[in-house]
Amino acid sequence: MKGVAILFMLFLHLFNHPDNWIDITIGNIPLMSFLAEATNPVSFYLLLGGVGMYYLYKRGDNSQWKRILKLYIHYWIVLIIFVSLGWLMNRNGYPGDFLKIISNITGFYTSYNAECWFLLPYVILTLISPYLFYCLDRWPKATILVSFPISIITMFIISRYGKQYLFDNMWLYNPFLVIHISFDFILGATLYKYWHYTERMIQALSKYGYLIWLLLLVLVIIRCIISSDSVTSIYVLLFTVLFLSAPRWDWVDRFLAHLGDHSMTMWFIHTWFCKYLFHDFIYSFAYPPFIYLALFILSYLTSHIIKVLAVPIIKRI
Repeated sequence: MKGVAILFMLFLHLFNHPDNWIDITIGNIPLMSFLAEATNPVSFYLLLGGVGMYYLYKRGDNSQWKRILKLYIHYWIVLIIFVSLGWLMNRNGYPGDFLKIISNITGFYTSYNAECWFLLPYVILTLISPYLFYCLDRWPKATILVSFPISIITMFIISRYGKQYLFDNMWLYNPFLVIHISFDFILGATLYKYWHYTERMIQALSKYGYLIWLLLLVLVIIRCIISSDSVTSIYVLLFTVLFLSAPRWDWVDRFLAHLGDHSMTMWFIHTWFCKYLFHDFIYSFAYPPFIYLALFILSYLTSHIIKVLAVPIIKRI
């Protein structure tokens, strides 16, 4: 599922805005931008993060700091490489003043790469996850029933008052984001907490074979039409369960699992290519399939380089 999430993330950041590619339109809306509504990669990562962290929590694994440091090591290597490239290319703002450098290094304000906005909130969420999981174990219904409306309220506040009060005040906005993204994380933990029910559901649905792919297609179309963020969590949950229930070739699962191993670094990398430093090159391929393939290949190959550089450092931790 992390492999699916990174494929969705690349698609979203390529096609969620009008640009100079050649595309089919629905009315005045490019087809690719219409389909991008169904990607929602951050919610997928939060759901899957909740699954993984709750699994480790139940095993008594409390090494959150090591995982966070591993995350930051990859992030810092990407920053060093691409900020240096931006400086060598004489792009404005690279590296910037001392405050800008520190804000980006910590993830407090990711002005170099805005698509890494949820790095620090996710790190904070990871650190407080044992307390969230304690609440989930002790008061499961109450935890869900409280966190869901809070997520809706915070989403409304961000959409209505973000530009006025939040976006320019990261000391307020980052804690606010932690609260906002907690529900998807808790939902993932709940999915694993009641995995015996989830597994039964997946096994029952899998009996319908390729009909599940049709249901997935219908779900995606509905999500494209209903673009409200209020339904994102439910959509991501349904998509995950249906996708795991659908028949797939073994090579597809191996490919997606391999991509899952690279999803973190590809997240840190891809917008440097398609937005900040090499935008014109990526979109010069003109047609969405070629644009997407170009970004995928560059991000994937660069991810291997980042991992080669990061592994020796991580081994010394």
